[in-house]
Amino acid sequence: MKIRSKKYSAVKGKYKALKRQVKSEEGIEYDLIKNGNSTLVEKHKLNMCRLSYVSKFVSDLLDVVFGRDMLANSSMKGIKGASKPPLPGNKLNDVMSYTCEKFSVDGGTVRATV
Repeated sequence: MKIRSKKYSAVKGKYKALKRQVKSEEGIEYDLIKNGNSTLVEKHKLNMCRLSYVSKFVSDLLDVVFGRDMLANSSMKGIKGASKPPLPGNKLNDVMSYTCEKFSVDGGTVRATV
């Protein structure tokens, strides 16, 4: 039996409301926010990223920028033997710099999280 907190329920309700809003706005262009130098992210997806910890935010932001398929089949620098290509450097640098600015942490912390 799982015990769920009120905070979890509130976040889940907010997520479901945003998801319904996205479905109802099909065909309408979304507001895009520039994340770093060259990466554009939809505003509603960026708002759904968790801000409680740096690691959770980075995980959510990577999912928004790259997508789960690319993250599953890539690595940060590329693995030669496993034939995993590296993630695109410019987008990865944008994610890292945006996170450093948002949380006032150094690049090593964000790199370790990625």
